[in-house]
Amino acid sequence: MAGDRERRIPIIGAQPVLLTLLDCVIALAAGAFDLTTYVNADTSGFRHGGGFPVPVGIVLIVIGAGALVFRRRWPTAVFVVAWCVGFSAVIAPDMQPIAILLVALYGIAVAANRYGAVFALIATIGVMGVTAVNTGPVGTTHWLGWVMGTIVADILLPGAIWSFARFRYRSLSRIRELDREHRRALESARRDERLRLSHELHDIVSHTVNVMTLQAAGARAIMGQDPARVAPTLEVIEHAGVQAMNELQRLLGVLRADGGEPEQGSQPLLADLPGLLETARSSGQKVEFVINGPPGELDPSVELACYRVVQEALTNARKYAGPTADVAIGMEWVPPQLVITVRNEPGSPVVDQAALSTGNGLAGLTERVHLVGGRLETEAPPEGGFLVRATLPVASMRTDAATRPVRN
Repeated sequence: MAGDRERRIPIIGAQPVLLTLLDCVIALAAGAFDLTTYVNADTSGFRHGGGFPVPVGIVLIVIGAGALVFRRRWPTAVFVVAWCVGFSAVIAPDMQPIAILLVALYGIAVAANRYGAVFALIATIGVMGVTAVNTGPVGTTHWLGWVMGTIVADILLPGAIWSFARFRYRSLSRIRELDREHRRALESARRDERLRLSHELHDIVSHTVNVMTLQAAGARAIMGQDPARVAPTLEVIEHAGVQAMNELQRLLGVLRADGGEPEQGSQPLLADLPGLLETARSSGQKVEFVINGPPGELDPSVELACYRVVQEALTNARKYAGPTADVAIGMEWVPPQLVITVRNEPGSPVVDQAALSTGNGLAGLTERVHLVGGRLETEAPPEGGFLVRATLPVASMRTDAATRPVRN
């Protein structure tokens, strides 16, 4: 059809082989019906005589029926072939390949756009009109039956098949639209995941780079006074650098993998907090860690958020209060929540940390905490310093743990 963009009908809930077999059965049935009608046609009552030799008519019907096998892939071309075979009734009144034409009409109506489908319906009714004229009664005694049969077979039947095909077309269009929406939602989720991982990358690299920077600044300050203390500092710098590179490679690998998920086993959890605190203390920070209440069970994503809250707060303390400022970390289990507070005393940084800040640390941390169903609050108390408070959901509480405070 002019202006009709052909497209292959989507396969919904069936295998291509089964659909091919179904098309072959439909083509065989339509061809057998039209062949039977053609071979057994009684032309004595036709208004117009003439026709093709029987072998020619059989070949044309076989060609039309064979084309139906490809109606899903090339609906327009198949309809054109079937229409030409049907329109041959202009020359040969005994040719009435109606079944082939109706199957081809369904194929194009379920695949073509509105204008192509309407044009196909009009073309089909045109062929039906030629057949109706050819088979019109010669006398005047059978006009009523002929009119009723013509209305049913040549107008209502093609219209019903076309209407059902258009309903199928709208259903498939809706399915395709839902599929596109689903794909867009998946792509949006992947973009959100990449954004989350970029925040993860910022947190890890910012933390370790600040540790390395402060350690290097401290080593340079004591190099001339106490060279023996430089070696442990360099070991801390080396360890932090290796850790940063390992986590950076892991995260970059996830970012390159289209929508891939990070391995949960490689994520830092609550059990890794002592190592984080030890690293902070080795850089000169005075860190006090207190746990109140019976510990509960946290989901892995909440454990990761808890770790990042402490990590980001320690990083901010080093940036803006210096490596010697006191930091108090409290972890209070209050069913059904875990409240984490990190407060650092006033101080002054040994180097200009503003140049190292990207301004995304607390913003990313807020988004991470909200993502797991928590709440993050930050404030600068009047007496100085800085306070970070995170409230995280607890999956379940342990009843057999001691309730006395635990200090580390």
